[in-house]
Amino acid sequence: PEERAENFKNSGNECLQNGGARWWDDAIEYYTRAIRCGSTNLPKVSIYFSNRAAVQILKKNWGYALRDSLE
Repeated sequence: PEERAENFKNSGNECLQNGGARWWDDAIEYYTRAIRCGSTNLPKVSIYFSNRAAVQILKKNWGYALRDSLE
């Protein structure tokens, strides 16, 4: 699960770096998939939540961003 989760995170990062606003939903989906992989590496899981929260902030989805930041 660790490697799969990192691959999903990297795909989310690519969406943000190369795609702009039209790729934000895809980035959220990739970070969600990374979270759902069931990684036991808590520092990395916290990064997946933080990355997803950052995209939610870009989209002005304050409630979702807050929820992810509390995970």
